[in-house]
Order: sequence, then structure tokens, then C-alpha cells
Amino acid sequence: MHDITLGWHTTIYPFYYILGMLLAFLSVFMLVWYIVIKILKIKKERYEGQINIANLVFCILSTVLLASYVSELVMALYSGYINEQFSFLNRAIGPYWILYMVLMWLPLLLTQFFWRKKYRVNINLALFIIFMFNLQLWSERIYVIVNSLL
Repeated sequence: MHDITLGWHTTIYPFYYILGMLLAFLSVFMLVWYIVIKILKIKKERYEGQINIANLVFCILSTVLLASYVSELVMALYSGYINEQFSFLNRAIGPYWILYMVLMWLPLLLTQFFWRKKYRVNINLALFIIFMFNLQLWSERIYVIVNSLL
């Protein structure tokens, strides 16, 4: 169940990867969609229902992704496998701890605004949150590769 290379661990959550891919696609699509809305100055009445549903789905999926991050951390800490424990502790308190905190807390803190309809239909806030979430998804890929090569 464990890999001998630090950081390249296995997980019991196969939907973790599919969810990450789905969120990456959805966030890029939504980012382009929101930019087009801003550039073309489309009236709020035309997109309010769609943006409401899209942001709510995005909020639910990002919350599930964060739950899988946390459960993966708990699994590693309670696994009893020294290499896996070192890998995760090195991520949390090692040289790249700031990037790890951004990776863990950015989706939690920012996307939780979408639970309220007032914030879900605000195009400026949605554009900012989706842009930051795109940065988080790409920083996750960079982080896993760089941290695993240490």
C-alpha cells in the first residue's frame, strides 16, 4: 500500500484525483466565463441563475476536495509508516510550509464564501475566488513534484 519514494504515496480515495481534475477543468471554464461576462458587460439578470448554480457546485466540490486532503493527512499520520509520516510532516513544517498552508487553506477559506447566495452571484468576488483557486490547483502540482524531489 505504500511507496518507498517519499511523497509518491497511495491513497484510498481514487475520487481525489478525479475531483482535482474536474475542479481544474471547472475553474478554468468558470474563469474564462467570468472574464467574458466582465468584458462584454452582460447584464446580471442574464447570468445570475447559472452563476449561482455553478458557484454552489464549485463550493461543494472544493469542500469535498479539502476533506480528502485532511483525511489523507490523517491517514499518513496514523499509518505507522515512517516514510509516509516524514513526508507529510515535512510538507507541513518543512522548508515549503508556507506553500503547504496556501494549498490547504486557500480552498477552504475562499470557497466558503459561496455558501451564501449574496456572495455566489457577485461576479467580482467569484472572479477573484476562481482565479485564486486556479493558482492553488497549479501550486499543488508544483508543490508535490518539488517537495517529493527533496
